[in-house]
Amino acid sequence: MPVWYNAENNLGLRVVNGNFVGLKYRVSKKSSLVNNHLKQNNSKTLFELSTNLRTLHHIVSRIKIPAYSTQATLYNLINRLRIASLYPSIFKQGQTSLREIAPLVTKNIRNFELNNIYLKTIVDFSNNFDPQKTAKIVIPKCTKIYWGTEIDEFSNKLSKNMLDQFYYDLMKIISQGTTIYKIKKDDQKKLEQILDFFTIRDYVRIISN
Repeated sequence: MPVWYNAENNLGLRVVNGNFVGLKYRVSKKSSLVNNHLKQNNSKTLFELSTNLRTLHHIVSRIKIPAYSTQATLYNLINRLRIASLYPSIFKQGQTSLREIAPLVTKNIRNFELNNIYLKTIVDFSNNFDPQKTAKIVIPKCTKIYWGTEIDEFSNKLSKNMLDQFYYDLMKIISQGTTIYKIKKDDQKKLEQILDFFTIRDYVRIISN
């Protein structure tokens, strides 16, 4: 891998051997996004951006893509011609720095006018990434744990300042580029899901005790 694939028209890059864990994913019908209050230009939604980021971060945490921005631009141009399967993607073992991807994410947010703290948190994490920064996390018992498909509910509560205080505190920690999280063993799975919800799970380390 990597592979980009469109199930509707069977277009995408050819798959080559990959020696890393495959993606966990959910399938969501586009009809479920119709009339979404977050719908922006070109039918982009916060849901779509979040899903794209989660997939992208999962892939690039396991492979190094040289000149990521340039390759992404070339791929998009070729994809418009419907010959994306011919694109010779260049990659090697390693990890792509999120700092290389953050500018593209920022561009998307600006283009679709999504002034959203959730997305800003992800971008700030990418720009401030610090492999040494550590934080101790305590998850209150009644805290709701969100799945990616619940981004709409999360964003609604966020815009109305109705989220659990835990999330506001956590977003500050993530924004600082924190990569090492210490937590009680019983809450490790919850934290993994939360950090996956923020699309950064593959770029952090969780220490439980």
